[in-house]
This record gives sequence, structure tokens and C-alpha cells, in this order.
Amino acid sequence: MYVIGLTGGLAAGKTTLSKRLKQKGYAVVDADEVTADQYKQNYELINELEQSFPNAVHDHQVNQSELGIEISGKPEKLQKLEEITYHYILEQILAELQQKEKEGYVLTFLVAPLLFETNLGGLCHAIICLYTSEEEQRRRAFLRAGMTEEKFSVLVNRQWPADKKKKLASYSICNECSEEKTEELIDSFLKKFFETHA
Repeated sequence: MYVIGLTGGLAAGKTTLSKRLKQKGYAVVDADEVTADQYKQNYELINELEQSFPNAVHDHQVNQSELGIEISGKPEKLQKLEEITYHYILEQILAELQQKEKEGYVLTFLVAPLLFETNLGGLCHAIICLYTSEEEQRRRAFLRAGMTEEKFSVLVNRQWPADKKKKLASYSICNECSEEKTEELIDSFLKKFFETHA
């Protein structure tokens, strides 16, 4: 089975595109969804987080916003968080990819905002990077409920700049066009991908 990474900065359109891909019948594994599920259901992980980040865990519930604020501008805390969470999340992502292969999918999209930053790119046969201008990124981000300047800064600063991701990706799409046009570009990429991986 082939794995295509789908990454990009905050508000680049990854969630919208992944929904459209699912509607078209593609398999999708979403790293954000895996992480959220782990924070809700993996009690071993929750206990470890509570020991290191007590202000972000209340009644065995992980508050991801509080966790993000707690690590903002503190590289040592970010490193600690990654040390705690990485193997749990990677293990679940691998399990979900294996399940997709068992179900007979020839290709699965792995959607991950921090694909490069967390070394998940090594799981992929190719990587698509979505990007927008900084102005459009900010406009879209602040349409989200609960977005604040502090939260925006935390999310943006955790990610590599778009130009760096674009250089590492197999294919980059400026996602300021229509959803239909973005899908056309994805279809074109996949056609070329399968021609070279036949």
C-alpha cells in the first residue's frame, strides 16, 4: 500500500481536503484525530502527561489548548511533551495504516500538520504540502471558534515555515483556489504518481 502524506501550515485547508478525499473513497488517517483520541482514551499517556503538565490535565481530561499554552516558547517543555506522546501516537498511526492495508486500500493519505517536524514523513512514499499566504492563513484561522492571538502564535510557532515544507514536499499546492481546483491538482498529482509507481 502507498502512503501519501498531506501536510501544510495552520488553516491551509487540510481538514477540508481530507473530508473531500474521504467522500471520493480514499482512505485517510488523520494524525490530529489520532492525537485527540489518545488524549481521551489512553490512560497511560494521560497519567504521564498529568505528572509533567498538571495544569493541562483535569479529572483525567487533557486540555489541548492549555497544553499548547504551557509549552509555548519553552523548548524544553515541548521536547518533554514529544518524548511522552510520540511513541503512543506513532504506534496508533502505524496500526491504522496497517488496518487500511488489510481492508484492501491501495493508497492511504496520512494527514499531519507536523508531518516533517515529527519525522512522520518517513512513512510516506510522497508528500503533498498545502499552503496559503500569511494574510489568508491569519484570516482563516480567526474564523475558527475560540481562536486568540496567543493560541494563533502557539500553533504557528510549532510549525516549520511554509517555504521550508514546500522544499521538502514532493508536490505543493497554493490552496487559495476553489475546492474543485484543488481536487483537480490532487488528481493530476496522483495520476503522475501511479504512472511512476506502476
